[in-house]
Amino acid sequence: MVGVGTCNAVATGPASSPFYTEGTLNISISVTDTESPVITPPGAQSASTDTGVNTAMLDVTSLGSVTDNSGTTPAITYAIGGTPLAGAYAFPIGVTTVTMDASDGAGNAAVQQSFTVTVTDGEVPVITAPGPQSASTDAGANTATLDVTSLGSVTDNSGTTPAITYAISGTPLSGAYAFPLGVTTVTMDASDGAGNAAVQQSFTVTVTDGEVPVITAPGPQSASTDAGANTATLDVTSLGSVTDNSGTTPAITYAISGTPLSGAYAFPLGVTTVTMDASDGAGNAAVQQSFTVTVTDGEVPVITAPGPQSASTDAGANTATLDVT
Repeated sequence: MVGVGTCNAVATGPASSPFYTEGTLNISISVTDTESPVITPPGAQSASTDTGVNTAMLDVTSLGSVTDNSGTTPAITYAIGGTPLAGAYAFPIGVTTVTMDASDGAGNAAVQQSFTVTVTDGEVPVITAPGPQSASTDAGANTATLDVTSLGSVTDNSGTTPAITYAISGTPLSGAYAFPLGVTTVTMDASDGAGNAAVQQSFTVTVTDGEVPVITAPGPQSASTDAGANTATLDVTSLGSVTDNSGTTPAITYAISGTPLSGAYAFPLGVTTVTMDASDGAGNAAVQQSFTVTVTDGEVPVITAPGPQSASTDAGANTATLDVT
């Protein structure tokens, strides 16, 4: 058995041989290695991204194996896109191909092999909701028009910022929205490119009514006294009007000198001032308004004459002196 390399062989023979003269013959034998190493790659590899990043840090330089007839195990060169790997490598999301090469001491190169590393993103985005929002109703309306679709934020390990879907009761918001009086909850949802859905977050929008009702008073009122009385009985509690942005018409309180009117009232001769007040459901008080009620006496007096009078002339006169007043 002759190994790879060069060796010398010595041949001897009998002196009687016709073809050989007794002595020593040196023969040089060279053996070369022409057999390539054989690489056995590992199976396909898979991993999830590391926490908070869009890569998975892996060292694949010990995977697979190589054998060679030389009896010496060649080193394997692992590479990505022709760039050798020296140890741990940050594999990106998706599929990356790793090649494997090896050569033995005689320079025989193995058939290149490869395997894949698939990195998936299993981390959900994180939504940060804004704090509670508040606003007053728009002038003359019972709503506050607000665009909340830029509030809050979302982060994701993928390196791409997912879009946030803002919604009210499942209906997405596309911009400004007329928020009604009271408290409205807005939800926030987001998913990354891998389909990982963030934990839903929410915030509230509280709309308060800061607008006072507006009272419109009637013009001055006038009346004559009731027959035989020095007053005029009138019901003024339906006069004038009030409007409010809340969409609900507040009740008007009519009063005279602070005493509320509940219906008909006996207005005295002269001028009486009636005040009007109103408050909406939010407690906003209207600016007080008033109007006057002027009662005049248009009834003539009634004279009752005495009966016929009689008298005798005064003594020595042809007249009778009488006081008939």
